[in-house]
Amino acid sequence: HFYFLGSSMTDRYTVLHLFFTALTFFLPLDNMMITSLPKLLPVIVTCFFVLLWLTLCHKDSVIDTRNQSIDTRNQSKSSTQSLALDNSTLDILDQKNIKRQLELFYSGINSSYEPPNRWAECVQPQTYYFPKINFILTGIPKVGCSNWEVAFAAAEGIIGEDGYSIEDVEKVHGYIIHAYRMPQFYKRIEIYGERIKSATTVLVLRNPWVRAVSGFRQKLSSEETQGGSLGATAAKIVRQMRNLTNGHDVTKKEKKIKSKQKPTFQEFVEFSVRSGGMGDKHFRAQYLFMSADIVRYDYVIPLELAGTMAPELFRRLGIDAQLFGSYDQTVNPRLQKSVVKAKEWLSELKPELVEKFYEIYKNDFMLLNYSNFSHPDFPMPLYSNSLL
Repeated sequence: HFYFLGSSMTDRYTVLHLFFTALTFFLPLDNMMITSLPKLLPVIVTCFFVLLWLTLCHKDSVIDTRNQSIDTRNQSKSSTQSLALDNSTLDILDQKNIKRQLELFYSGINSSYEPPNRWAECVQPQTYYFPKINFILTGIPKVGCSNWEVAFAAAEGIIGEDGYSIEDVEKVHGYIIHAYRMPQFYKRIEIYGERIKSATTVLVLRNPWVRAVSGFRQKLSSEETQGGSLGATAAKIVRQMRNLTNGHDVTKKEKKIKSKQKPTFQEFVEFSVRSGGMGDKHFRAQYLFMSADIVRYDYVIPLELAGTMAPELFRRLGIDAQLFGSYDQTVNPRLQKSVVKAKEWLSELKPELVEKFYEIYKNDFMLLNYSNFSHPDFPMPLYSNSLL
């Protein structure tokens, strides 16, 4: 009865889990307890359903609170950024100025592109095609890609029949989105080739300094709330930068002990400079994801202005979707945690080291004329001063 009353599959899984947990309680009973069971059964059953009711009420309360927090944060972020862009004569999406700046970038890298777009030839795994709505998104890692993936997945009808939450971000980004990568459609180009030619295309970009700091915090640092999911890479940086081993001569026991250590931001920067850049996709230069020799984008969105630009983009394109926004609690893009830390950490490095680190992401700065960490409007793009 409670199983079918579950308001979602998650609620139903919770009920089933509690039900089978209760069953395991009865299995090991001995003969003496079995004889007492008729007297205990009403109490046990009553306690079970009271706990079940409390569990479901608590879970719904947590989900409602989390979703209300997300809605409040998005509304606050949108209203705050709208103040910065409150100009009736200004095109919020401002693609004219963006594309003028991008042309400077394309010229700078000597792009061999000639129209028309050749999306059918794009095999970039971080580019996704949603065939029902006929949209293409290039979701660059550490550029809010998971939030954009969820927005387009909802518009495609993959998720979100009853709304969507943080759990959906994890599911979509974790495995669902993989089926929509461009290489999957390249294998079936005879089916989708003509339709892809008319797809609306979207690219999201981010200030390179902030992206590097955000990637370090989430993937390599010792911050408890960030995860540190690239443990092997972190251990490699520590071993090399602290000269803990001579080459590859290290035992399994030593490797296990040293893998628990995390690099500092300076060690990460020095390692990147020494290696000519990090090979992992979370640190790879953004322009390398753009297939610049074969395609151009209809809409390019700076992540710093996504709180204002994204709703307008979705409205114009007729997409019923929304972004969750940053996982940080701050609303002003100039005050987000990774922005503040970028200004602090980069300022502490020697100028010559910063210059070498800049060389790795030089082309990314050119994309939207992104501001340096010493600029008063950091991390905003400077392709159009009217935005500031």
